[in-house]
Amino acid sequence: MDSLEIFVFSYDRGAHLAWCLDSIARHAPGFRVTVMDDRSADPRVEAALAGRDLEVWRPEARGDARLGGLYANMQAAFDMCGARWAMFVQDDCQLFRAIDAGALADLGSIFAAPDQMAATPLIAMGPRQGRRAGQFRAIAGGAAFHFVPPDGRGSPTAQYFYALSILDVPRLRAAGWRFAGSEAGCARAMQALGAAPMAHLARPWLAQLPEVPTSRFGRRTLGAALAERLDGPEVRGFRDLPGPPEGDGTRPPLAEEVLTPTHPGTTRPFVHKGVNRRLWTRALNKLELRARR
Repeated sequence: MDSLEIFVFSYDRGAHLAWCLDSIARHAPGFRVTVMDDRSADPRVEAALAGRDLEVWRPEARGDARLGGLYANMQAAFDMCGARWAMFVQDDCQLFRAIDAGALADLGSIFAAPDQMAATPLIAMGPRQGRRAGQFRAIAGGAAFHFVPPDGRGSPTAQYFYALSILDVPRLRAAGWRFAGSEAGCARAMQALGAAPMAHLARPWLAQLPEVPTSRFGRRTLGAALAERLDGPEVRGFRDLPGPPEGDGTRPPLAEEVLTPTHPGTTRPFVHKGVNRRLWTRALNKLELRARR
């Protein structure tokens, strides 16, 4: 059995998908890669896939499942995975350093605990992350941390499941794992299995891209459309690191501490969704989303 298989979930962001796949080619050569494309209409998706050593999977046509069918597609990826660990990536992400022997050794240490079923290689970013200082507990000899908010407060999502994750496939199959229809639902399902909290890697390798265009069920709000027009079509990302980032030993490192944006105009603290870069586009976006409900 292979150690790690990478699944990239894609929908209608061809330029970002190309950026993501380029980073995987640089930092994870030799691993099997499958792009789970949710029947994209963007012609740049096909251009991004052309000439690459990877598999492409597309679902049968269906109705308007939430998030473009993301969690149904995750289940399909989980079911087809032939490796011990399945790493779930999305097209608006990138690897910023190598998944090397040291990275795999960290995963081996993390998943040595029999109740550890999920980990995330994602480096956190954004203005809220600094508030979590003092809420992490080191595990696996310092290879990762469990997020343990005080008095059991906080969302179960940050504690048990991210869509950008690494899953122990044989262990979860033995437990009868099935994906719920949302990130929060998957987190509650992990809790119900008696899983340990999700492991946040101390030396992460995955980042969400900053200031990406966004849509809700395939429809951009006015705020999102204006943000995309103002920011332009260029993909914004991060420069590669020559080795693993190191935190201070009490929590995982933050993107703002170790990553350098490729675009000089990138806002700090970093924001993942471009619509949130400006207060007025963010407000417009929220108003329209409320009106749609």
